[in-house]
Amino acid sequence: MLRQWWILGQDREFRTERSLVVYLFFLILIVLGEWLVADNFWLTDAINMSPQILYVLPGFLIFGLALLRRRWLTSGLCVVLLSVSFFWFFGYSLGAGAPTNESERTPDTLRVMTYNVNGYENGEQNIAAMIDYMQPDIVFLQEADNYECDRLHANRFKAALKHYAVVFEGQIGIATKGKVVRRWSLPLVNNDAVRPIQYAEIMVRGQKFTVANLHGRPQWYKFTIESGTYATKLSRFGKQNLEQTRQLLRDTPRDAIIGGDFNHSPRGIAYHEMRAQYQNAFEVAGRGWGFTLIPSLPVQRIDHIWVPKSMKVLRAWVPQVFTSDHLAVVADIAFPR
Repeated sequence: MLRQWWILGQDREFRTERSLVVYLFFLILIVLGEWLVADNFWLTDAINMSPQILYVLPGFLIFGLALLRRRWLTSGLCVVLLSVSFFWFFGYSLGAGAPTNESERTPDTLRVMTYNVNGYENGEQNIAAMIDYMQPDIVFLQEADNYECDRLHANRFKAALKHYAVVFEGQIGIATKGKVVRRWSLPLVNNDAVRPIQYAEIMVRGQKFTVANLHGRPQWYKFTIESGTYATKLSRFGKQNLEQTRQLLRDTPRDAIIGGDFNHSPRGIAYHEMRAQYQNAFEVAGRGWGFTLIPSLPVQRIDHIWVPKSMKVLRAWVPQVFTSDHLAVVADIAFPR
């Protein structure tokens, strides 16, 4: 059938059909690249990290052209293809989403939140007020201090967040309403020393939870500022984040709840390997796209909460509160029984 469409496409009368076939092969190549190469090659990883809206724009253009030319079968096929693309590339979720009111939150519900606070560019008080409003039990913080880790802004934030205990490891931190029983950290491969993997054991309402927090390598930013030839930097592009993910999986207890700015989208080998061992909170219990970057025009989901498969995620959502250059991710998790 595709071959027949291609032959017809040589005729000017059937350009719309030929365009649809080309678009279909384009999507197939992207999917094959994601599953077979992805993070191991700079080009496929760059495609995975690009705003996913770019993948569906050609489909909308072909759909519009098919309607104008009254190609009803082609229009219908475009709708099917675009529907699949929206769920596949954008990761549209159909979970419970945000709670309609706080009565849905019971005492045996753990609320966790991950938030890249961008060095408190919008003010420590505003970040603290946003966290107080969301009332999480545990918060994973990224860019919670400057690179010098002089704790100037971090201590102001800590003072503003009155009802939480906050512990820092380099540039990242964990805030909690519970009690930090134990804490430790490990250097994260291919990352700055101020961005390790931060671990803690926290008691919340009589239950002990192991948690891990990290800030993954910002590949595009590092590519522009690091020294070396383009060939050398491209040869490592993507692979460095994949190595970080594999270290996280190797060193982290299986019952840990993991949150952070991973700096990679829900695509590629790193994400699939995480999904094999954990469940992504927004993927299983969120509603919508869950984009976290950039708040004014969110087009990517690079901030994640990963939960052990033995736990039940009740709901997850991305609050539309613009106090950073990232949006936060929040999830409610049922206490283990």
